[in-house]
Amino acid sequence: MAQMTLTAALTYLQDYNREATSARDVRICTKIANDANEEFHRMGLFDFDRRWGRLAFAAQKTAGTVSINAGASAVTGVGTAFASADVGGFIRFAGEEETYPVATYVSPTSITITGTYLMAANLSAGTYSLTNPRVALPARFRQFQKPQSDVVDTPMSPCLLSQIMYWRKFIQETGNPRDYAVEWSSTPAPFIWVYPDPLIKTVVDIFYYVHPTPVSAGTDLFGIPEECDGALRQLMRAHLYAEQGKPEAAVELERARQQCFEVAGAFRSISESPQREMWTPSSDLDAENVYRTSLDNVLAAGEPLYI
Repeated sequence: MAQMTLTAALTYLQDYNREATSARDVRICTKIANDANEEFHRMGLFDFDRRWGRLAFAAQKTAGTVSINAGASAVTGVGTAFASADVGGFIRFAGEEETYPVATYVSPTSITITGTYLMAANLSAGTYSLTNPRVALPARFRQFQKPQSDVVDTPMSPCLLSQIMYWRKFIQETGNPRDYAVEWSSTPAPFIWVYPDPLIKTVVDIFYYVHPTPVSAGTDLFGIPEECDGALRQLMRAHLYAEQGKPEAAVELERARQQCFEVAGAFRSISESPQREMWTPSSDLDAENVYRTSLDNVLAAGEPLYI
């Protein structure tokens, strides 16, 4: 059995809703299929939802001097090298606790900050530091497995965003990042904050899990191994019953979710093994329809291993 496409899912749903032929019904069934797929993916952290990526944090800038007037937002530099990539970074004027987000880039010697300069007196030819400890995470980001800086051998430690904000304001370290937090309030993608603020250009390797991509075209796949298709179909049908207001919807949802948990749990028990990084359908299902993986068939499938 091939992996399920949206067309196959719609055909399956229409078998239980034979009058569903209008464009509106197709839209409803597509939403039902996507909602069920999202629910299935939330039942575990699977290798097929895992991605690898790299995030780049710019080096700290301190060259030249800057001036800004009290209550103003325009920063004028002498000997500075501001760039468009600095937008979204944070500038701190020497001797102060506050950091100001960089709002716009005007020229190598001119930027503006978000809000206004809070000090009562003007700053003239003062020193500064401009860092960017905050970088957007990939689209559909769901959860980290681990982020690791390229300049250290150990993963960074998770902490509260409020803790990073406190450290940045009152301790003001720079160096190799050792802690991180996720800012979830931002859209369309969350951000990662690191601490200390990077002193040099720093690349962070990340392994992370993603939300499934919503399907919209007939040939789009649901992004799960084919062994899980049956459980997903049952969950889609239960969602359809709920949409139709059928009295058996609650019972069907409970049964479908239980089946999905069993299938997902069996798959997760082998896909999260420290000896596995990826999966292939042929190596996950034996003749008795039992999920099982050994080192031999992982190697036979040509899959990479953790060493």
